[in-house]
This record gives sequence, structure tokens and C-alpha cells, in this order.
Amino acid sequence: MSLNWRAIWTIVGKDLRLIRMNKNVLGSLIILPLIFLVVMPGVMVYIAASGSNPDVVNDFSEDFDLFYASMPDGIRTELQAYDSDAERLVLLISAYMFAPLFLMVPIMVSTTFGADSFAGEHERKTMEGLLYAPITDLELYLGKLLMAWIPALLVALLGGVIYATVINVAAWSVMERVFFPNLSWLTLVLWFAPAVSAAGLAAVIFVSARAKTVQEAIQVSSMLVIPVILLIVAQMAGVIYLNVPTILIMGAVVWAAALVVLWLGAKRFQRGELIARL
Repeated sequence: MSLNWRAIWTIVGKDLRLIRMNKNVLGSLIILPLIFLVVMPGVMVYIAASGSNPDVVNDFSEDFDLFYASMPDGIRTELQAYDSDAERLVLLISAYMFAPLFLMVPIMVSTTFGADSFAGEHERKTMEGLLYAPITDLELYLGKLLMAWIPALLVALLGGVIYATVINVAAWSVMERVFFPNLSWLTLVLWFAPAVSAAGLAAVIFVSARAKTVQEAIQVSSMLVIPVILLIVAQMAGVIYLNVPTILIMGAVVWAAALVVLWLGAKRFQRGELIARL
């Protein structure tokens, strides 16, 4: 079956223009990445690199053998290339400790946009006109899906560039060179982040189609950040490290789950059910 991509991109463009006029949504999309990608990592890396808080480096030096023993071989090999504990601490903070936190940004963007996909139409009283538009159910579903996924991808890519710039500037006093991003971070941005966004979005679209308001959809879909929070805790505790093999495997699993959920969502999506709820 051929798709009317012109109609799909019309839906995407219309929804993005509406969201662009929503100051609350735009504010959250600016503030959250600013906190997670600039302020928090910038401050911590600067402290570790400048030695303004020597207790941090000293504590790390004392516990480094314990950390080192629990690390995968790839990370240990990477750390051996650095001469001082301060340099190793900077690398661990920037490349590994903040890696799960970075995933919060695209999933929050996709959740925010995805929650508005159908619930926003219902809230703005524009659902009826959308449902009676001369397009197929699949085209409508894809339009709403791309409307949320494309911004999440753009934010992930732009956020990765901003994060790398902040890290290199904050750590310049000890590194004295551009050392970031490394391979694990590139894999995270280009492979894992899109997968997480797609998986979260698949669930959010399902919720949004049944919610009456955007706030209701966001509240229900906020539970999607729980796996990311657990990943942050596991990384901080040294239970898991997001090195390249781990990211590739976890990304493949998440991509598979996302594709299954998206396929099921597309199969079950019927405008007739939405029309009955008007």
C-alpha cells in the first residue's frame, strides 16, 4: 500500500507549528536540556578538572582500585591512557556517569510531543476535523509519530554537540586538548538515544490517543523515565557501565521492543474508536 507522504508531512508541520506557539512546552524543552547537558555536567567536570575541590579527587584516588576492578576491560584500557587520577575522574564523569542522564533529554522531548499528539487535538477541540480528514489510519499514525520523534532526534544530536563542547571547555585545564566525545558516547547518541526515544514514543502515542488532556497523557507517560532512572542508579553504583558493547546490545533490545510496540500500535490504531469518544 502506497502512503501519501505529503499528507503525513502536512500533519507533522501543522503539529510542530502549534507546539512552537506553546510557551510552556518550549520552556521545558529549553530548561531541561540546559540543566542536564550544560549546568550539571559542566559544574562537576570543572570541579574535578580544576582541583577546586581536592577532596573529590582524593576520595576517587582512594576508591579507584575498587572502581577499576569492577570496570569492563574496554573502559580500563581507555583509562590507562590517562596519566592522572584527575584526568580519569573527568573521563568517568563525562563519558560514563552522565551517559544515562543524557538519555533523559530525548525521552522527555518525545514524551512531551507525543503526549500532545492526540490529547492535544482533543484539548484544542480539533480532533473531529483531524479524524475526518481524507487520509488513512496509518498515515495519521505515522504523521503523529514523526511529529514527536523528529524533534527528539534533533535535540539528541544538538544536545550531544552542546554537551561535548561544555565538557571539553570545562576540562581544558587538566586535559589541555579536545578529548570528547569518545566512541561510547557517539554510540550512545547515534544508536541508543534514538531507540529510547522511539520506544518511549510508542507508548506515549498509545496513551495520548486515549487521554482527554495533554496533562493527563504526560502524567501517565512520565512512568517511562523509571527505566532510565534505574539505569542511572546502576551506573552510579558500578553495577553496569555503558561501554560500546553494552550500548550496542541494549540499543538492539530497545530498538526491537520499539519496533514491536510501534507495529502493534499501528495495527490497533483505528479512528473509529477515537470518533466514538468525541
